[in-house]
Amino acid sequence: MATRKSVAVPAADAPVRPAPLRVAASRLFGLELSPVATMLLGAAAVGIVLVGQLVEDIHDSPRLEMLPPGIDLSRWALVGLVLYIVVASVLLRRTWRRALAALRGVVRIEPEDHAEYERRLSLPEAWVDVLLLAVSGVMTVVLFAWLGAPMPIDSGQTAFLAPDALPALLVLAAYAVFGWAGLRLVYTTVRSARILRRLADEPLHINVFDTSNLEPFGNVALAVALAPAGIILILLAGLGTPTTVIGWTVLLLASSATVLALVVPLLGIHRRMSRAKDVAVSELGVRLTQLYEEVGRTQLTDGPTITRLRDVASTLIPLRATVQQMPAWPFRNTAAFGRAMLVASAPLIYATLNELIKIFWIQPLTR
Repeated sequence: MATRKSVAVPAADAPVRPAPLRVAASRLFGLELSPVATMLLGAAAVGIVLVGQLVEDIHDSPRLEMLPPGIDLSRWALVGLVLYIVVASVLLRRTWRRALAALRGVVRIEPEDHAEYERRLSLPEAWVDVLLLAVSGVMTVVLFAWLGAPMPIDSGQTAFLAPDALPALLVLAAYAVFGWAGLRLVYTTVRSARILRRLADEPLHINVFDTSNLEPFGNVALAVALAPAGIILILLAGLGTPTTVIGWTVLLLASSATVLALVVPLLGIHRRMSRAKDVAVSELGVRLTQLYEEVGRTQLTDGPTITRLRDVASTLIPLRATVQQMPAWPFRNTAAFGRAMLVASAPLIYATLNELIKIFWIQPLTR
C-alpha cells in the first residue's frame, strides 16, 4: 500500500505588526479629543494660567492686584481668555455639525465627500495640541527665561521672571498654556474658514424664491468671525483701550481680520447667489416684455385674452419683486447681513465709543 506524502503548504503571510511603541504613539497623538475631553483640558488650562498669574502677582509687588480690595482686571483677562478660547472651539465645532446636517440637501456632493467634511471639521487631534503647546513653550522660555524680556503685565513697574525655580516654572507654564490656547484658536479659525470657503464652492441648490436653506453658511461664517472678535473684546475690557498709534493700528488690523473672516469665506456663494438672482430677474423681465408685446397686439374687445394676460401679469410682477428682494449673502435678509458685519466690527466700535466718551465726557469733568 502506497503511503501518501504530506505536502507542506506555505502559510499565508502573517500581517506585519508595528512596534508596540509606534502603536501607542499613534493612539495617543492621533486621538481626536471629544468635547468633554476638550472641556476637561480647558479646565486644566484655566487652572494652570490662574495659578501662574497668582504666583506672578505675588512676586511682582507687595500688593495683590488679583484679590480685593483693589482688583486689577488685566491678569483676570488672561484667565478669561483661555476659558473663552476653549469654549469657543467647542461651540464652533457644534455650529459646524449643525450646519453640515442642515446643508445635506443643499450642497450637491456625494455622501462620502460629506463625511470627509465632517471629519475635517472635528476638533484638532491630540498631536496638533502637543505641537502647538511645544511651540508656545519654546517661545515662552526663549522670550522670558533666556532673553530676559519683561513680563507682559506689570503693576506700575517693570517686572521680570521670578528668580526662584518653582515660581518661575509656574509662571512660564501659565504663559505657555496661554500661548497654546491662542494658537489653538487661530488654527481652528483658519481651518474652519478654509473649509467653509471650499464647501461654499461646491455645487449648490439655490432657490431664488427662498434662500433660507443657505443660512447655515452665514451662521458658520459669523461663528468663525466671532471667535477672534471675542478675544479682542476681552483684551479691551481687561487691558483698556489703546493709548498709542501702534496700539490703534493693531486694533484696526485685528478688527479688519474679523470682518474678513466673515466675508471672505462667503465670496463664492455670494457670487453664485448674485448670478442666480440676475438670471431669474432677467428671465422674468423677458417674460414681462413678451407679455407687453402681446398686449399691444390684442384687441381690447377680446375679453378672454385680456383676462388671461392680466392673470399672467399679476403672477409675474410679484415674482419679479420677490426675486429682486432676494439677499445676495446667505443671511435672512440684507439687514441680517448688516447686523453680522456690525457684530464682527464690535471690538473697534467698542474701543472708539469708549475713547470718545473719555475725551468728551470724562476728561472735561476731571478738569
